[in-house]
This record gives sequence, structure tokens and C-alpha cells, in this order.
Amino acid sequence: FGTSRDAGVKAKLGNSSVSPNVGHLILKYLCPAIREILHDGLKAYVLDLIIGQRKNQPWSVVEASTQLDSMPSSSAC
Repeated sequence: FGTSRDAGVKAKLGNSSVSPNVGHLILKYLCPAIREILHDGLKAYVLDLIIGQRKNQPWSVVEASTQLDSMPSSSAC
């Protein structure tokens, strides 16, 4: 995000309405790349205690990594 150390300047650079080129790069290239990284090696299904077997999604990795517990109740990987 440039060489500025000012948080306000960096926030503006990350705002897609102020810097549409940055927003385009993030949405077109960075987000799909992160999704593919999370999807790589992910099991197709995970066992859920309530509903049984359910399809595993990369978003499950994000949800599991943001839980406050050190050991999530169901492993996404």
C-alpha cells in the first residue's frame, strides 16, 4: 500500500471506492487465490454432530480459525 506510514492514507488505498484499481486487483486476483489455498487439501465432507455429514467449504476453515476455543468442536481440515 505504498510507502506511507499513516494509517488514514493506507485505509484510503484499501478502499475500493477511493482506489478502484486496488479493489479490482483484490477481487479479481487475491480473493480467488486465497480461496484456492484454503480449498487445497480440504476434505470433501466433514462430520457434524447435529446434521451428520455435510459438504466442506473453504469458509469453514475461516470460521474454525476465528473461534475463541483452542480446539474447535469440528475440524474443517
